Amino acid sequence: MWRKLGAALAVAGPLFGVAPPVRAQQIAAGSVPIAVYPEQPGLRFELQTPDGRRPVALCEGACTAYLPPGRYRLFVHPTEETRAGARTVKIEGPSAVQLQARSKNSYQTGLTLGVVGSALILASTVMLLSSIDDRPSPDDDTLALSLVGFLTGAVLTPIGWVSFGRSLRPAASVQRIDF
Repeated sequence: MWRKLGAALAVAGPLFGVAPPVRAQQIAAGSVPIAVYPEQPGLRFELQTPDGRRPVALCEGACTAYLPPGRYRLFVHPTEETRAGARTVKIEGPSAVQLQARSKNSYQTGLTLGVVGSALILASTVMLLSSIDDRPSPDDDTLALSLVGFLTGAVLTPIGWVSFGRSLRPAASVQRIDF
């Protein structure tokens, strides 16, 4: 009877938010503890093999997995505030990993600044080239306006594209723990 109840909970439990107890992880010889601490509470992520992207640990919030040293891929699942992304880390021994998922706002802001900055450079260059003639007018502010637009674009473009590029992958800091 108890076996049937356990089997029913294992099948139907996730539908109602009830999950069966988790079994203890089998620790292989040569494994080391890898403690992962996400900056955002309740963040869902996976430790995966880098080649096959096969999950070796699935966590929600801080967790510790016992795995052999090597390279692992940290894959962060998306939330309403954060983007999905992955980063490969090298584990050489017992380690603590600080994980920071990237926000959707930094992605959108970086993309907007990069595109607007690039467009400003292009528009200012076209405006500057079209205003060049043999007779400059003392009342013509086109030169000053195009130079201001060009400089603004030159500042916004790298800031935007760097912010956009950083928002594609989560940040991970690996610190070796010596006992």
